[in-house]
Amino acid sequence: MKMIRKLKNHYIAKCNYIKYVKKLPIDDHRIVLESQQGKEFGGNIYYIAKELLLNKDYASFQVDICVQKEKIDSARAFYEAKGLSGIHFIETNTKKYYQAMASAKYLISDNTFLPYFIKKEGQIYLNTWHGTPLKSLGKSIQNDMHNIGNTQKNFVYSDYLLYPNSYTRDHMIEDYMLEDLCHNTYLMDGYPRNTAFFDEETKKEIIEKYSLKGMQVIAYMPTWRGTLSNKSNPIIEANLQYILGEFEENAKEDQIVYVNLHPIESASVDFSAYTKVKPFPKEYETYEFLNVADVLITDYSSVFFDFLNTRKKIILYTYDRADYLSSRGIYRSLDAFPFPIVDSMAEVIREINLPKQYEDEALLKEFCPYDDAQASHRICQRVLFQRDMGMEEGWIADNQKKNVFIYAGRLANNGITASLKNLLNNVDKEKNNYYLLFSTKDVRNNLDTVKELTQSIRYYCYKGAANLTISQKVWQLMYKMRLIQTDRFMKRMRGLYQYELQRIFASARIDTIIQFSGYGYHTINLFSTFPGNKVIYVHANMLEEIRIRKNQREDALRYAYSAYDKVAVVTDDIIEPTTEISRRSDNIFVCHNVIDHQGIEAKGKLPLQLTDKTTVYPGISQLDSVLSNGRKKFINIGRFSPEKGQMRLLDAFSRVCRTCGDVDLIIIGGSSYKDHYNKIVEHVEKLHLQDHVILVKNLPNPFPLVKKCDYSVLSSFAEGFGLVIAEADVLGLPVVSVDISGPRNFIKKYGGTLVPNSEEGLYEGMMECIRGNVPCMHVDYAQYNKEAVKEFEALL
Repeated sequence: MKMIRKLKNHYIAKCNYIKYVKKLPIDDHRIVLESQQGKEFGGNIYYIAKELLLNKDYASFQVDICVQKEKIDSARAFYEAKGLSGIHFIETNTKKYYQAMASAKYLISDNTFLPYFIKKEGQIYLNTWHGTPLKSLGKSIQNDMHNIGNTQKNFVYSDYLLYPNSYTRDHMIEDYMLEDLCHNTYLMDGYPRNTAFFDEETKKEIIEKYSLKGMQVIAYMPTWRGTLSNKSNPIIEANLQYILGEFEENAKEDQIVYVNLHPIESASVDFSAYTKVKPFPKEYETYEFLNVADVLITDYSSVFFDFLNTRKKIILYTYDRADYLSSRGIYRSLDAFPFPIVDSMAEVIREINLPKQYEDEALLKEFCPYDDAQASHRICQRVLFQRDMGMEEGWIADNQKKNVFIYAGRLANNGITASLKNLLNNVDKEKNNYYLLFSTKDVRNNLDTVKELTQSIRYYCYKGAANLTISQKVWQLMYKMRLIQTDRFMKRMRGLYQYELQRIFASARIDTIIQFSGYGYHTINLFSTFPGNKVIYVHANMLEEIRIRKNQREDALRYAYSAYDKVAVVTDDIIEPTTEISRRSDNIFVCHNVIDHQGIEAKGKLPLQLTDKTTVYPGISQLDSVLSNGRKKFINIGRFSPEKGQMRLLDAFSRVCRTCGDVDLIIIGGSSYKDHYNKIVEHVEKLHLQDHVILVKNLPNPFPLVKKCDYSVLSSFAEGFGLVIAEADVLGLPVVSVDISGPRNFIKKYGGTLVPNSEEGLYEGMMECIRGNVPCMHVDYAQYNKEAVKEFEALL
């Protein structure tokens, strides 16, 4: 019964959300407030609610506060005890919740709405965020930079972004890459929650209620050090018990310590064991009670910025500073602040008993320039009634250049990713704003590549699944099972995909979307509905890919090649098979791969480095032996996959080995198609080539290894261009390629060597190399790249 109720209340409710978005009219007098995705009901949201409920100007508005199920009762009791009546409390992720989110005119959050969220035209979204940041955010979080998509999207969606100081504004806009992406209004004003520091009436009430007159009130508010996946950490709990014990033992008669902990930490503490240490009382919002404190002890929390308003003493207790900050950067060194910084409880106790001995007026002016008792009032009047409240405001800057979003799938270590790197290293990034586009989930195993690519361009990432009704889920499943053709599927689902574009991109300004990978029917279909300029790349003879690997849907490609404005083939050789699929040719453009010859040369000069992700067969010692034995060495580069022809290459090499003896073959690959890598290993052993063949998987920089070889051989059954032949040529290696579309025209044009597309052809080609009959090509790469970049820019 419980499962059925959960299914009805949550799963089906979520499935119906898209119906509510489509059908429910906007209620001009409804306001939805949500704090920390429903986990809380205090902070900025409480003070905004307080303004809305106590001021008659808003009497015609319905105020909804969205709270998670387990917090509903406590939220209702809290507001009722405050005499704040008239609120509608809505449980998150229920039918009423999704209806409210789809119909309220005004949406206000101090964090983010979850990834499902779509803002309808006519809705107004105010995002207040929840603090002046000390710890790095957005792209500055090096170990989590790929996971910022939902926050980035919420900021792009926001009509109003509230910033309490220019420091916060500048870091948030920079690190979520909002400039040129959206033209939202930012409001410079005090934080609603900081109005508590100017509420003398409530302060007096608290002092009397808890008999605090004549007492020194010490507030301890540490950063939570646990994780949601590991809620019980004995070391953290033991350390917390030690800290509280030290407070209890050392507090004087006229001192009392109030502690505000994360709910998970607080649940592990038995406060009845203490007389001088107490939790913040639940009857008051955190900042209401913090206002009575004479001393604040914290560490890396943004609360100290807000507490500056009291002009009281702040102590930073950073006993784990090195460990904590090793995985999370900060915008300003703690040493730059005047507060005493201590790393032991003995020092904490000593500082509590010393008077404030530093000046903080400059900090107050920098971080709290707008805070006062009227901030909530000004903000609500400005957002709800468009009244000029005299606050400083502006628009996020926009340079008006074209915004080009480039999607390249998982960013695996393969030829497509390499060609994107080359393109971005050569394109003029002053002409347009370029954004790398990716799904957080898809790139989690390739973060080094994300970091490398985003050194020179901005990025936009997204997470979450499309909002589907039950019937749409059925259609999607049938399509995935190939029971429905793409034309029919898209006729039914096109409208859904347009909503999905809204869900992902919010109100971001996008001029061109490039489906650069050319793979993945979901994103191919999704981007086909983009209303602006849309481009899809074709990196290979897709008919051959379908024949050999059966990894693509011809009906999906046919639909895409017809629906996209431009189909970019990377070589003239694949115009014909692409046209055969699409049945039209007027939107096909040749856009050659850029060859980053300078970068290749530079990387080739670096020392060979294997990482912990690199696999070498039969072993590293054998690789060292092959590199130092003086024998002639062939190299082949390509993912371990059937269309790369590595099996027939091994058969041909086996014959070369029997003929010559003193030769070796190195095969470098990135990802493996299913278990094809293991099949190649088995084939090597079947041919008894373990002393002459090296397999290297996941080598970040293959060029030093390429440079140590004598010849390059391309054995593929199908290629789009075959970037590896140009890379080998740049590094001075003669190149032999089987005669297939893709590399054919390039090799013919620049004097390379083609051999029949067979095992026999590969054997003869390698023998010709050994005989000294295969010259290097002659390519003017600088001129070649100028033309390639020009072709790319024409797509935009």
